[in-house]
Amino acid sequence: MVGLGTWPRWKVLFRCGITVAGIAKMTDLDNPQMGELLSSRRPLAAWEGQLGKSYTTRNVPTIASLEARKGLWRDILAAMNPWLGRPMSILEVGANVGQNLMALRSILPGPVLHGGEPNPKARELLQEAGFDATLGVAQDLPFAPSSLDLVFSSGVLIHIPDFPGDGHMGTPLYKACKEIVRVSKRWVVAIEYFSAEPREVTYRGRDGLLWSRDFGQYYIDKFNLEPIACGFAWKALTGLDDLTWWVLRKR
Repeated sequence: MVGLGTWPRWKVLFRCGITVAGIAKMTDLDNPQMGELLSSRRPLAAWEGQLGKSYTTRNVPTIASLEARKGLWRDILAAMNPWLGRPMSILEVGANVGQNLMALRSILPGPVLHGGEPNPKARELLQEAGFDATLGVAQDLPFAPSSLDLVFSSGVLIHIPDFPGDGHMGTPLYKACKEIVRVSKRWVVAIEYFSAEPREVTYRGRDGLLWSRDFGQYYIDKFNLEPIACGFAWKALTGLDDLTWWVLRKR
């Protein structure tokens, strides 16, 4: 048996049940692997905690915001080949209070609407709005393979880093997209910030929380999805936050 005295310090802390947040306070992060691990966990921990709670408080549905989302989804649904049938089961990964799901319920009656959300306050509001609110993170979705017609994210993938985290195969972003593809039967939609090259963007004065990229190309390159359509929601015209959307289909 290996004595604790011979273990790297971070392994001892994990074995003793100390959290990532606790490690950050107790170490100087001079170990590159430790710094990488904590950086990869930082966005998720932030959205599970106070940052996610603050966003939930700000993200109150209004008539204007819901109308903007309805317009966005009319464009997206029109791009999804209608002869293949409307999606009857839909999951939003990182649904927060459910503005996208509210819009979909209004313009597309019938489908079962699921919302995966790590923040407890947001999950509570999702349930109150009548949605199936599931405790889940993008990298570990509690759904069977190919069990949902449409799986989408909106302003979620931008908060997931694309560098190695805990030593398992793939980056947090890769694992999140892989899970989305895994549970989707047919359609994958991403509504995110676009940039031709991956780049970090300061989020509300903080670094290490937001990265923009060509998410459509990422899905194509990593998972061989078929590109169907894309579009742009210009803030000056739609009120939405200059969002790019991609519609992709599993081959």
